[in-house]
Amino acid sequence: MKTTYFVKDFIRKLGLSAIVLGGWALIALAIHLFGYTPEGVVSASPFFCPFKKVTGIDGPGCGMTRAFVALAALNPIRAFEFNPFSIPLFIGITLSAFRVKIPLGRKTITLFYQISIATLLLWWLAARLIPALAVRIPSLF
Repeated sequence: MKTTYFVKDFIRKLGLSAIVLGGWALIALAIHLFGYTPEGVVSASPFFCPFKKVTGIDGPGCGMTRAFVALAALNPIRAFEFNPFSIPLFIGITLSAFRVKIPLGRKTITLFYQISIATLLLWWLAARLIPALAVRIPSLF
């Protein structure tokens, strides 16, 4: 019981973004010290994509883990190839971890989120879903 409170208090004080950024920094250090590749790190990861497991098609977030590992290996081009939205997300997490405040109104921030999600979904449709469906169901196209 006391341990659970300690963890919650630690996360609240430090901030989840700072913890995520710290974990990313540890992965970056391991990559550079021990010569791991992004693919090797990800293949050892216990994470999987439930959307891909059910449908067999990459979801909008697929490639994000590999992209973050590529960023840890200081390879932003490879990160962009895995998932182009990894770089803005990483910048957002970094700004949040350092508690950088961007002086924008609530409406502007809401509009930014709406445009970001719409862009992500349009990219996913054009780059992943339609090509995957064209291969699986050629009669549709």
